[in-house]
Amino acid sequence: QISGATTDITTASGEDLTLSTNASLQLTSTEGVADGIVLTSTNGGIDITTTGSAAGEDIDISAGGSSLNLSASEAASDAIVINSSVNNGGVQISAGDNLATSQVDGNDIQLRAEDDVFIPLNTGGQLSILAGDPTVDMVVINASGSNSTITSGADGLFVIFGQDTGSAGSINAAVNINAA
Repeated sequence: QISGATTDITTASGEDLTLSTNASLQLTSTEGVADGIVLTSTNGGIDITTTGSAAGEDIDISAGGSSLNLSASEAASDAIVINSSVNNGGVQISAGDNLATSQVDGNDIQLRAEDDVFIPLNTGGQLSILAGDPTVDMVVINASGSNSTITSGADGLFVIFGQDTGSAGSINAAVNINAA
């Protein structure tokens, strides 16, 4: 047992500190401050790894009543990577407490929101949807509400499919696709 007002454990330069147990290892802080527990590596990375685990023995990071912030400052195209690397593994990003039914069955990325999904781009930004399966249903946009709209600037793309709310059963459809 280590006790005291302030306790420091230090090792000589180049020496590791290993905490090992045949049971659970728990770190708990009861101080109500923003930095209740801090893990810092001043000259290297930090790995959190579980090996030999089974389904349900997950790594859980949760923030009860507060936010979870994930940020990276490396100037690299893979500065943040979310990777599900096994067959039938998937990635789900969900927002809200009244979500639509999940539509995934493995090897999928799903964005679910109680309200809206926004992908804002700055001027000059590009949104690309690339489908690698050359079938009839390569890209499917399904909007079950009363109106659907896809627009682009300089008269380049304009698609509206939606039900006319003025008369039951009628459909308004407008397609204008221009290629330079």
